[in-house]
Amino acid sequence: MGLMVILQHTKKLADGRYRYRRRYPEDVRANLGWEFIRTSADPLSDKAMHRWHLDREAEFDLSVTKQRRLTGDPTATPMELCEVSRERARDLLAGVKGLEEDEARAVLAESIAAAYPEDPETGDRTGFSRVDAAMILALIDPDAPCPPPNIEDAKRLYTKEKAGDASTERGRKRRNDIDRVFRLVDEALGNRVKLPLTDLRDADARAVRDHMLQRTKAGTGGETVKASSVRREMNVLSAAWKVALKGFDLNRGAQAVNIFAGLDIPQEEGQSQQSERDPLPHAVIAAMWTKLQTAREKEGGKLPVLRLIWRMLAGTGCRESEIAGLRLKDVVLTGELPHIKVAWHEDRRVKNRASIRAVPLIGDALAAAKEAAAHAGKGPALFVDYYGAGGGNRLSAALMKHLKDVRAGDEPEKQVIHSLRHNMADWLRLSRAETRTENLILGHALGGVGSRVYGGSQADLELTTEAMTSAHARAERDMGTTIAGGPMPKP
Repeated sequence: MGLMVILQHTKKLADGRYRYRRRYPEDVRANLGWEFIRTSADPLSDKAMHRWHLDREAEFDLSVTKQRRLTGDPTATPMELCEVSRERARDLLAGVKGLEEDEARAVLAESIAAAYPEDPETGDRTGFSRVDAAMILALIDPDAPCPPPNIEDAKRLYTKEKAGDASTERGRKRRNDIDRVFRLVDEALGNRVKLPLTDLRDADARAVRDHMLQRTKAGTGGETVKASSVRREMNVLSAAWKVALKGFDLNRGAQAVNIFAGLDIPQEEGQSQQSERDPLPHAVIAAMWTKLQTAREKEGGKLPVLRLIWRMLAGTGCRESEIAGLRLKDVVLTGELPHIKVAWHEDRRVKNRASIRAVPLIGDALAAAKEAAAHAGKGPALFVDYYGAGGGNRLSAALMKHLKDVRAGDEPEKQVIHSLRHNMADWLRLSRAETRTENLILGHALGGVGSRVYGGSQADLELTTEAMTSAHARAERDMGTTIAGGPMPKP
């Protein structure tokens, strides 16, 4: 028995051809000025007919989606308007029968223009909307090139390609960051943002950089932003330009260069990039321990997770997001080499490829990990309160609330939770750890082909465990406390 499939919006005509005719939604019809999409096909096999129908349905859906996006976005770029208008022109022409193509184009263009007033003396019509003007041009001059991409086009392409899923917290944050950076570009360049990307010069990039460096931070009484912040923002622009040059095919014939690539960002006077954060003084680490021991967290009687996390951060040198994103299965507490696995998974990205690693658990950090694992819930997370998108930021904010109360010294603003990584780096160096071993522990790029290719993970873990044991011993000898600032365990 054969299977009969009904193709919606499709009718077989008397001459054997098939016609696809579908009414546009009301909001789309109001802007388009016509009601239906119409197109036809010669007799086809059943399989080919089904494929043709699917293509028409997809074409309809795409047309509606693009039209709604444009009508709901008054900032649609000239390039976008041109591209969509060409597609609409093809749809219109497909529905015109009995006229040559040139004649059909002229009739359709005139029908759109007829909605605008005519000058009684010259017969000219003026005041066209952006959408109708682009549509008329697409009809009367189909070979005219579309306007070249500008900065807004570059931003939209980069957002589409790199920002991720907009329905997730990470995707929304990424989009907000991109929007913020490109608003600074608009402020710096003014009307030049409307120029094609190929017309922008190195001077424009320098103007953006200088504008970023000169702006003040809110609530600081006029303090300018740090060079490190501007460096991160310029990296976003450089990445966006790279995507645009490839995505819009602008690299052919060296038509454009990445004006933001390699742009110098001056350091604050007397300061290097590495000195923007200081290791925490020993007294501050001890004071933080006491603060976390006495503070009453609003945790409903649950295990004081911030204390455990502080101990693991201090004892491993990991980033906040790396500890926040740990799963129970990432914590290896058995065997001779207990460690945590910093891995890329669906609920937490890592900074880069070098960040994927095994970090030894030694002394108080191991004790904290065991306590956390014993009290973890049934889900995958070791620390459920800080797991998932944005968990590292939430964790950093929660700990900074307490650290701000105990910071001390000439530049306390350079003391942050991330400073614990600088402490670990110092203790590793003081205990004579090799650079490669230090990089393996902290998740820095190793450098050198041999370092990346040769050797096994077990050997690396043995080396890093030995180095970490020495670093803990050096820290405890210098501080007179555990590496996290707590009392030394009794022998």
